[in-house]
Amino acid sequence: MGCAASKADEPARKVSSRQMLARPKVRVLGVIHARCDAKDSKAFPHGKPLVDVAGAPLVWRTFLKVRGAKCVSRCVVATDDDRIARVVAALGGEVVRVSGKWGSHTAAAVWETCERLRFWSDGGGGGGGGGG
Repeated sequence: MGCAASKADEPARKVSSRQMLARPKVRVLGVIHARCDAKDSKAFPHGKPLVDVAGAPLVWRTFLKVRGAKCVSRCVVATDDDRIARVVAALGGEVVRVSGKWGSHTAAAVWETCERLRFWSDGGGGGGGGGG
């Protein structure tokens, strides 16, 4: 898994997980932008993030993998969908509600998530622990 690291005043740069572990002062926020565009998908009429994969919703399996990455300090699911928010919260994950105006523009949704968590202003902690 690759990670992007940056300070608020410099561009992100790609570093390896090993490099991230060697620098424990760096905080990495894992953001999963989960959308349900059911109207656009015939294969997944209830939304791909909610599809059951071996007994758990796909969004939850993704959350667990990202949260388990050694370089990730905190993991959240960013969504504008009530169903996704309910499922993730019920399973113990952290949800950040974002506006639906971004559509499939993941970078903008991640930026909004960081702003809502005040991730830039508090040193990257966002006031939370490992994300659930």
